[in-house]
Formats: sequence, C-alpha cells, structure tokens
Amino acid sequence: MSFLFDTHVHTSESSTCGEISGADMVEYYKLNRYDGIVITDHFKPREDDRRFGGLPWKERVDGQWLGYEEAKKRETADFTVLHGVEIRFKGYDNDYLVYGADKEFFYDHPEITETSVENFRKVINEYDGILLFQAHPFRNGMTVVQPHLLDGVEVYNGNASHNSRNSVANAWAELNMLRKLSGTDNHEPFRSTPGGIYFEERPTTENQFVELVKNGKYELKLPRGIVK
Repeated sequence: MSFLFDTHVHTSESSTCGEISGADMVEYYKLNRYDGIVITDHFKPREDDRRFGGLPWKERVDGQWLGYEEAKKRETADFTVLHGVEIRFKGYDNDYLVYGADKEFFYDHPEITETSVENFRKVINEYDGILLFQAHPFRNGMTVVQPHLLDGVEVYNGNASHNSRNSVANAWAELNMLRKLSGTDNHEPFRSTPGGIYFEERPTTENQFVELVKNGKYELKLPRGIVK
C-alpha cells in the first residue's frame, strides 16, 4: 500500500497568488485520491510581501500559517495536512521549500527572510529535523546555488504557468547526488499537472515526513515524458 502526498501547495489565505482556500484545496485533493498534502505558502522578504510585509514579525509568521490552519481543520483519519514553507530571501528571486520548521522556529529567528540562503543553511544546521529543497531551480529568473546549501531539489514542478525545465533540474540533482522531490505547485485546481511523492507508510506529523524524505523512503509521482 502506498500513500500519495503533494509536497507543494498554496492557499488564498496566505499566498497572494493562491486562488482557493485551504479548506477547498483539501477537498480537491481528496477528490483526486491523494492521502495528504503539505501546505507551502510563500514567505517573502518584507518588500515583496504585499499582504503581511508591513506587520510586526510575529504577525507575519501568523499570517503565513493561516492557510495551513484552515486546511488542517479538514484533516481526517484518511487525509493528512502538514505544514511547510516556500521561502524567499532578500535580493533574490529563488524559492526554497522548507519542511520541519515549526512556528516557534520562525518566531525565534526574526527577519530571517531578510538574510540569505547561506545564513538560513547555517541556522538550520543547528537543528536535526529541517530540510531545505530548492523549488523549480531552472525556471526563468532563478539562480543555481551551491549544492552543499541544499538537502535536495524539486525535479518536477507541475505549475502550468511556468516553464520549470524539469528535465534539467532532474539532471542537475543526479549530477550533484541530491534528493529529489515532485510537487504540483498548486495555486488553483485543474490548471497544473499533478505531482507528489508516494510513501509506504503515512506520515502524520512534519517530523515523520522529514524522516521519510531524509531516508529516501519515497518514490516520485512523475507525468510521463517529463522526467525519467
């Protein structure tokens, strides 16, 4: 038996580009026979954050969690809702998927979005249970970073609004022996080609999700002809 999770999902409560609520996103994935999702709403530098950028840090963190909290209310015994972050740092357009960093982590590191991926890597190295993947690293405007800064790479991004050059990302991950992820980058149903990962056991907490990914206990969901 396998459990299918989408690793890259947005909501309208926390991402300005999200078009449907966390609750409706859960219903969409249930209808499409997923077993769970990770809500990865954007967390951007102040100058890029049109919704929460003017708020004090703690309120900014709370805002990032809103979509996840609404989705979590629809969690059931056979459908799991987990939290992640798609973070961006000041001065760069790169996006990074972060798994295993809870709200207290962000409370404890104020203005971390105003720093850099290099600084973020140093910070999370002090923690055992946080993973950092570069999202869609070969999309227009992205900068390839040193592999040692990453735990892995998103090799399939299903967002139909962008050319993520998934095959290039997959080749780069293999060259640098990095973990791979597949995700839909879902902002609205029916426009993106679904991605995700299959687990042999259901992760019910962020820590379990991180451990399964860290140990390679998953398989990628990949549409035919995009990445092998």
